Amino acid sequence: AAAPSPAAASPSPAGLTNSDLQDYSVKAWSPCTCYQQCTPGVRTRVVECLTDKCKAPQPASREACICDHAAECVIDDRILALLVIFFIQAFIALIIFLCYFRTLSHTEDDFIIMTFRKRIGGLFYKQLPPFMRILVLAQLFQVMWLVLDVWIIGSAADKKGGYQSDCIASKDLRLVSIVTPILWVVQVALGKCTKTYARKPDWLYSPERSSNAFPLKQLRMMFRCLGP
Repeated sequence: AAAPSPAAASPSPAGLTNSDLQDYSVKAWSPCTCYQQCTPGVRTRVVECLTDKCKAPQPASREACICDHAAECVIDDRILALLVIFFIQAFIALIIFLCYFRTLSHTEDDFIIMTFRKRIGGLFYKQLPPFMRILVLAQLFQVMWLVLDVWIIGSAADKKGGYQSDCIASKDLRLVSIVTPILWVVQVALGKCTKTYARKPDWLYSPERSSNAFPLKQLRMMFRCLGP
């Protein structure tokens, strides 16, 4: 069995319970000590008993920690979110492609009797393209935020320090902030070309509503321009 600590082994003063004893004197934690950045490390603190015996249990004098990087550029979560959106969009785009590819062999006569399987397929045909446009808009927001942090806020803060001042210094981050807007523009252009030159099946056609007033009509037109 492990040997008891000196504080636990020493007898309590006569007539005193553990709750009557004095608390340990605890100092502040030291900075996290690691061999490299963003790796597990250890931080310590001074724990002292200023009397013959103190209240149990004794506070920890060391604990595990993670050494964060010292760069003033907090952008990892947004890069991850942008990556997740791209992968989700690619998966949904594959489903939409397979759905539309399947309709090439169908005619209007195939939809006279609507079975349960056809209704489920129709749900994918009708609802996935609008959801894809929502993801494109979410990408646009993330891309604009990334460009703003790297090239505008980062450039301005680089001269005097402060919020996101180190973002502009990262070559990889600058490259990402250039490539992602290009990819966004390319995918929107491909969607526009598909909408213009690829005829949608007649049973999937949805006419424009002329009753929409300003600005709902303009927003709807912009939304529909983002893809087929």
